[in-house]
Amino acid sequence: MHAAFALMPFLAIPAGAVQPGEDRHFTVAVGDSAEGQEFGRALSISGPRMAVGAPGYGVRGAVFVYRRGEGHQWGQVDRIDGPPGTLRFGETVSLDGERLAVGAPASDFSELTSEGTTVHVGAGRAFVYRGEPETAGEGWALESELYPAEPAGGARFGESLALSGGNVLVAAPDHGAGKVTAFAWTGGAPAWQRAGTLEPTDPEVARFGRSVDAHGDRAIVGAAHASETGVALLYEREPAGGGAWSLAQTFARPDGDLESEGWAHRVRIDGGLLAVGSFRGPRAGNEGSVYLYRASPTGWDQELRIDPPSPGDRFANDFDLSGDQLAIGSPLFGNSGSVFRYAFGYVPSLGKNGWHSLPPLALGTGIQPAAFGAAVAVGGGLTAGGAPGAANDFFGGVGEVVLALNATFPEWGELAEAPGDEFGAALDFDGARAVVGAPGAREVKVYEHAPGVAPQWIGTLSPPAGSDPADRFGAAVAVEGPLVLVGAPGANNDTGAAWIFEQTGTGPGGTPVWTRRDLTGATVGGDSRFGAAVALNRGQAFIGAPGATASKKIGGLWFLMIEVGLVAIHDADTGGPNAWGRRQTLRHGQPEGGQRFGYSLDASGDYLAIGAPSIAPQHSPASVWVYHNTDPAADWDLLRSRDAIATEPPGLLGTAVAIGADGLAAYGDRAFTAGLVYFYQERLDPLPPPALGALFSLDPATPGQFGASLAIDNGRVLIGHPDDGNPEFGKAYLFTAPPTEEGYYHALDHWRIDELNPSLRLGDGANGTAAALAAGVALVGQPGLGSGGAVNGYELDGSSFAEWQAYHYPGQIAPGRADDTDGDGRAEVFEWLAGTDPHATDVGPPITIRHAPGGGSLLVEFTAPAWPSRGAGPQLDQSTDLQKWFPAAWADAGGSWWGAQTLTAPSASPGHRRVSLAFPVQSGGALHFELRADPPGN
Repeated sequence: MHAAFALMPFLAIPAGAVQPGEDRHFTVAVGDSAEGQEFGRALSISGPRMAVGAPGYGVRGAVFVYRRGEGHQWGQVDRIDGPPGTLRFGETVSLDGERLAVGAPASDFSELTSEGTTVHVGAGRAFVYRGEPETAGEGWALESELYPAEPAGGARFGESLALSGGNVLVAAPDHGAGKVTAFAWTGGAPAWQRAGTLEPTDPEVARFGRSVDAHGDRAIVGAAHASETGVALLYEREPAGGGAWSLAQTFARPDGDLESEGWAHRVRIDGGLLAVGSFRGPRAGNEGSVYLYRASPTGWDQELRIDPPSPGDRFANDFDLSGDQLAIGSPLFGNSGSVFRYAFGYVPSLGKNGWHSLPPLALGTGIQPAAFGAAVAVGGGLTAGGAPGAANDFFGGVGEVVLALNATFPEWGELAEAPGDEFGAALDFDGARAVVGAPGAREVKVYEHAPGVAPQWIGTLSPPAGSDPADRFGAAVAVEGPLVLVGAPGANNDTGAAWIFEQTGTGPGGTPVWTRRDLTGATVGGDSRFGAAVALNRGQAFIGAPGATASKKIGGLWFLMIEVGLVAIHDADTGGPNAWGRRQTLRHGQPEGGQRFGYSLDASGDYLAIGAPSIAPQHSPASVWVYHNTDPAADWDLLRSRDAIATEPPGLLGTAVAIGADGLAAYGDRAFTAGLVYFYQERLDPLPPPALGALFSLDPATPGQFGASLAIDNGRVLIGHPDDGNPEFGKAYLFTAPPTEEGYYHALDHWRIDELNPSLRLGDGANGTAAALAAGVALVGQPGLGSGGAVNGYELDGSSFAEWQAYHYPGQIAPGRADDTDGDGRAEVFEWLAGTDPHATDVGPPITIRHAPGGGSLLVEFTAPAWPSRGAGPQLDQSTDLQKWFPAAWADAGGSWWGAQTLTAPSASPGHRRVSLAFPVQSGGALHFELRADPPGN
């Protein structure tokens, strides 16, 4: 078992990580102000929906359902009042998609027997509702009432419950030693039917089920114990999807914990992460802790213990877990309460993933006592905290709920160590290594990356000792194999400097050993800003000096032209062995002053593009210069130059440039309010019209610096938009399209556009200031983030429908989803699902239905992609009348299938699997199935 370490909110954050800036908060409150409603006593979030329990509302209690709209505005779509005979309806809630489970544990249950009606006082009741989004206001209708096989007075059935896909677990902790009843959705009458009971086998266990949670085929149950330490029990189903629940592991109080009155008083599970709460009651000062366990090939390892920031605050009174987010309620913190937040992500100082402490949620109103944190929920990219005692006391307030966007740490995300580092102001990626500039800290960090593995920090590059502290080392970076090129345009009063770092060996622990060489070479003159733009290609280094001057003879007199610019080309073979001397110097062909040639540049394959966004367009238009070279031993030759499109005011073409090995180029123009990007096909062979002009241009029609950064790789174009009209974060856009049959690229309407939004949206983030694209990974720099900057990474794994089309229809406009190219009865989208060839006739329909051996159930079978993390795409629906359809099974983000019974088998198509779902044969009518497909990201 791994050793645990304490993580104190605010304090014990792993070295190298800092807290992001202030988050955006939203508040929802009950419509009327009657006291005692306890709005916020229970919370659950799923996607764009939130359920809020108010067990004191009216006589029976109620649940309020909200839906998130544009701009994170929440609107109430329904209020579900407690059915007749219920008490404390809404004390527990569990929301999953379009279904909602509600507990009313204080309710009486009336049972009709042969001897008459028997009333079980305090037996408890539970209900499942289903949303109807197509109806006005998204009404929620009762789907089933849930009750145990043997109701018992005082059992408190519904005190805890968990809804997960087609399963509901409802606990009755005071039914003897406690029982948990499992229900499965069948679609019949009733729609939910009992599917087994979980009971303790240890005679020392009591209040089994005081907390319960489920995810897929795993369930965690908390129980008290005779020694008052408690126990958490993990159950699993075999076979997955429909088998019986069996005990898999027991989690006892860890050694060294204080004597606890409530170990496992709360339990949560999400995928391979499990959380157990340990609450120490009044005799120990109302303290609590949360223990986190992570699944491993050998079992579950304790990963972390989170302790309270101060004693006596009922820390861990409630907590919730979703993905890489954790929220812990502390309803007595500071009298009004608080919700503490944590996120899991890459920590460079640790060289691995770890937990970050985030700013806590505060009630904001200052109401005391409010019991804020008595209930918490995480989901849908949000954290919510309930304050059921708001405006009154802990047990009888009106109540309100505070929500905040989750600040996440993506796979490639790294926060710089201090504000002002500008981490992410420059970056480059060659598919195996990434380099990130932080000119505010005068550092460049180097990472190694393998597909599906978090990037590993391998070293930090720094300027020579004693160099100019204002040099802005890292303002421009490039990487190619063992070479890293770094520009410092502010060195020596803006004369500039550049260095090449070459890995020449490996030190202890695999740490790279770098050899540094100065590339300034011949003097370029003062204020040249040498190193403002850099690139590496085929072992050559390209350094832009947009402020370099030039002399021009006019009428017999020599004049000094300022800010003409130049680009220096260096390589290891010039100037002696490994000298990295200057091989060639490129200059603007028509120097008039103010051209800033070398302001931006990019090189790939046989092509080099240089931007010259003139600051004096009335004398010389802004331009882009394209060079060509098929022989690395020869000089680069000018292929063509392109002037700014005639506009008013004159354009600033060349503020950013990107060019691919196939000649596809993108040039940014910042002269417009929103910016423009022009696309060209730069090729040496003759180009047919209209490719001599721009293939097309992109204008987002929103304010900001669209095109401030550009990157191109293999038919993809990444465009940064650091100020997109929303000063809080900025965006980046990814454009994808296959080439046409002639080898050129489609016009704009044939490109797929994906928005790449940052996970951290706090402060003036300037996301999109820098961009890099290679090997199916897009990196976007966000240097303005208040905490010091970040880099957001996006894996482009090629499993999308559009990329599948590009593979099967190279150089063509691909058919639509519903088209059937080979006429075999399978539409294109189902060919994608099954991984079959859309040009070859396949045998059999995409979905098959047959009786299982021995009868009694139907097997519904189809093939689907085995995505590692792409989210749900195909969905199986079922109907009894061909009018109303309900989900029968679907895939979650982890690739798990929900249904009555899930069996998987290898598929003949790589990257796919055969799914077989078993459904009980229904009596009294037909059961119809339909396979739908909604490819993610399309």
